Amino acid sequence: MVDSQLHGWRPLFAEKYPHAGGPDNYAAYLVNSDGFEGELIATK
Repeated sequence: MVDSQLHGWRPLFAEKYPHAGGPDNYAAYLVNSDGFEGELIATK
């Protein structure tokens, strides 16, 4: 998440980060200056 911001991405839905899917999920929602969105999810 931190490194993504060094490459022009910024977080979306920061109020739900990092456990948007529940306590066993780690999620990052990102958008760049071109409007592309990305979603990264890891589960325990």
